[in-house]
Amino acid sequence: PEPSSREGGSSAWKSPSDSVQERKDPTKFTILEIYADDAAYKHHIGTAHFKKYKEGTIKMVKDLQLIDCNPLVPEALIKPAK
Repeated sequence: PEPSSREGGSSAWKSPSDSVQERKDPTKFTILEIYADDAAYKHHIGTAHFKKYKEGTIKMVKDLQLIDCNPLVPEALIKPAK
């Protein structure tokens, strides 16, 4: 798939550590994506590659939670691609 990091305002999928599998329940995964703002996130979910991902995983994804977080060290954040 087209890397999300090419989208303005998104630094998603920069490294393999951005996605993890739970040890206690290997059916659960966490994927870290960072967006500059709500507009960047909304743009991301409107892209063709995201829609293709959603269609391809519709039967695999049982639960999806979006969690808005504050960085512990803001100056250490990966800067969104421009």
